[in-house]
Amino acid sequence: MPRTSHIRATASGRAGAAPAGSAGGRAASCLLVAALVLLLTAFPGGPAAGSGGAAFAASGVTAAAGSGGDGQMVLVLDASGSMKEPAGDGRTRFAAAVTALKEVVRALPADLDVGLRVYGSKISDGPGSCKDSELVVPVGPKDAGALNKALDRAKPLGNTPIAFSLQEAAEDLPAEGSRSIVLVSDGEESCGGDPCRVARDLSQQGLDLHVDVVGFQVDQAARNQLTCIAQAGRGTFYDAPDATSLVNQLSRLSQRAARAYEPAGIPVEGTDTADGAPLLEPGEYLDTLGDGTGTETYRVEPAEGSTVHLGATVRPTSKGNADLEQLTVAVAAADGTECADESESSQGAFDELSPLSTVLSISGDDLAGCGAAPYAVAVSREANGSVTPLELTYVLEPEVQDPDALPAAVEDGSYDVRNRTQGKAVPAFGAPAFAAAPQLEPGVYADSILEGEALYYGVALDWGQQLVCDITYRTTPATDAAINASSINGKIRMHGPLGDKFYDAAFNETDSDTYDGSTPITVHYATPPVRYHNRDGSLGVIPAALPGTYYCGAFLSGAGDYPELSEVPITVTLDVVGKAGEGAPTYTDGTSSPSASPSSAASQGPTGSDGDPAAAPADDGSGGFPLWGWLLVVLVVLGAALALLSRRSPRRS
Repeated sequence: MPRTSHIRATASGRAGAAPAGSAGGRAASCLLVAALVLLLTAFPGGPAAGSGGAAFAASGVTAAAGSGGDGQMVLVLDASGSMKEPAGDGRTRFAAAVTALKEVVRALPADLDVGLRVYGSKISDGPGSCKDSELVVPVGPKDAGALNKALDRAKPLGNTPIAFSLQEAAEDLPAEGSRSIVLVSDGEESCGGDPCRVARDLSQQGLDLHVDVVGFQVDQAARNQLTCIAQAGRGTFYDAPDATSLVNQLSRLSQRAARAYEPAGIPVEGTDTADGAPLLEPGEYLDTLGDGTGTETYRVEPAEGSTVHLGATVRPTSKGNADLEQLTVAVAAADGTECADESESSQGAFDELSPLSTVLSISGDDLAGCGAAPYAVAVSREANGSVTPLELTYVLEPEVQDPDALPAAVEDGSYDVRNRTQGKAVPAFGAPAFAAAPQLEPGVYADSILEGEALYYGVALDWGQQLVCDITYRTTPATDAAINASSINGKIRMHGPLGDKFYDAAFNETDSDTYDGSTPITVHYATPPVRYHNRDGSLGVIPAALPGTYYCGAFLSGAGDYPELSEVPITVTLDVVGKAGEGAPTYTDGTSSPSASPSSAASQGPTGSDGDPAAAPADDGSGGFPLWGWLLVVLVVLGAALALLSRRSPRRS
C-alpha cells in the first residue's frame, strides 16, 4: 500500500482437528518431518547472510557487521499423555515425532550446538507432574548417538508444562550468542502456566534468542496458544496438520530455514519518550519493537543545513496474516514541536513476506524552521503486539553547494530501459531481509522460490545509475503437474537503499504476470537513474535520491492452494545502466560526491564473465535449478526426511 505522509510546521510535503484415515496421518507425519528438517537445518549453521548495505553515511560511519558465529539450539519435545493418540498411520503421535526428530538430527549441521529437553515423560499426574521436564541431552556439539538414545528412552505419559519447560530451556542455553528454542507439541499448557508470557519474557533477553514452535495435529485452542508462544518469542509457528497445508507451511518455514531473516546493525535500546533517549550518530542500528509501549525513541543532532534521512524496517508479516500493520517514523524538535512523520502499511495476505519499511527525509531548512536540535526520532508500529526486530538507518547528508545546477528529477514513464545482460546463470541465494540479501554484480543468477515467499537481491548504484532487473519464473514437470489453475502471480518489486518501495504513476509497487506452472514468465522493472532532485519528484522516483544498495525482490504470490507445488526455479537477470557519478552533487563541507553503500568482499558475481556477456542460455525451463531444490522436491513428494544440503552465501561485512 502507498505510504501516508504528514509534514508539519515548515517542512516541505512529500507525495506521498486430527485427520481421518491412514493417508492423512502419513501426510501429517511427513509434514512434521519436513517442518523440522527445514526449520532446524538452517538455524545459524545454515546459509550465511550476504552483503546488504544502506545508503552512504556522509560522516563516514558505516553499518555494523551482523552477528556471526555458530548457533545453539535446544529442542523441547512434548511427551505428554496426548501424544499416545494415533497419528493416523498406525503409529502414535509420539512415535511419529520421534521418527521425525531422528531424521532431523541426522540432517543437522555439524557446527550447530544442540540439546534435547523432554517434558511429561516421567510422572503421569499429581505432585511433581507439572515440573516433569528434563534436559536429557545437554546443549553442546551435535551428538547424534546421544540424541537418538534419549529419544528412544522417552515415553509419552503425563501433563503438558510448557511454560515451565520454556523457562528451563532458556537456562539450558548459553547466556549469549545465536540461541533458539524449538518446541514440538500436540497440545496446550495443562499446568496453569502462561507460556505466552514466558516466551515474551525470554524474547527480551536479547535479539539473538527466539522461540519457534511446531504444532503436530493440534486443535484450534492449542494452535492459538502455540501461535501466541511463537509470536511472543519472536519466532514462527509451523503447523503440521495434513498435506493440504504443506506449501503454506513450507513458505513460512523459509523465513528461518533455507532463507533466514537476519536483521543487522549496531545494538541500541530506544526509550518510550525523548527523555533519556540515546543520541545516534549516522549509521545502522538494531533494536526491538513490541517489548514496551510500541514506540522506540532516539535523538539526533545533525550539523546545520544537513538533510536527515531515516529508514525503519521491521520483520516481514507472516503469510496468511491479514491484519493490517503500520510503521511510522516521526521527528520532533527539542521543544516537542512535531516536524514531520511518514507511515507505511502492509497486509500479510497481500504483501507476502515482504519487509515493511518507512523512510522519512527532512532537509536542513525544514529542520531549522521546525525548531532546535536535538531532534527526537520516534518509531512506532501498529500490529498484533508481537515483538519484532527493528532496523533503523540514519544517514546525514551535508548541504549541497549548487542544487540548481543538478539534473532535475526524473519524469514518470521516461526511464524504462531493457536488460542488456546475457550469460550462463550461476547460483545465487536471495534472502527475505535486506540486511541478508546478497550483493551482486550485473549478471544472470539461478535460484528457486516457494509459493508465498519473497527473496531479495542487492546491487550497488552510484549517482546517475539505474538498476534493471528481470525475473523469469521457470517450469519443471513438477510445477506443471502441481498447478491446475491460473491463480498464482510471479512478481517483482524494487526498493531503494533505505528500504522504501518504488511505485509507478498508478501507485502499483510491482510488475507481475500470471504463472500457471507450465509456461515460463518474465517480469521486468527498471529504477529511475539516481539523482539528487528525485527526492522532490513523484512517488515513483523518490526512492532513487541517494546512491547505495538497491534491491530487486522476487515474489510468488499464493494462498497455499497447491499442496503438491514445491520450489519454483527462477532466473534473476541484473543490469546497471548509466555512467557512475553523473549528476553527483558537491557538498558545502568540501567533500566530493559520496560513494555508494559500502561494498562487501563477499559480493557475488558470475564466474568467468569478466564483464563480457556470453551467449544467453536456451530457455529450457530449468533455470539452473540448484541441487538442494531437487532434494526438497523429493522431500515433498516422498515425505522422506532427506538431509538438506547446507547452502552458504557470504556474510555481510
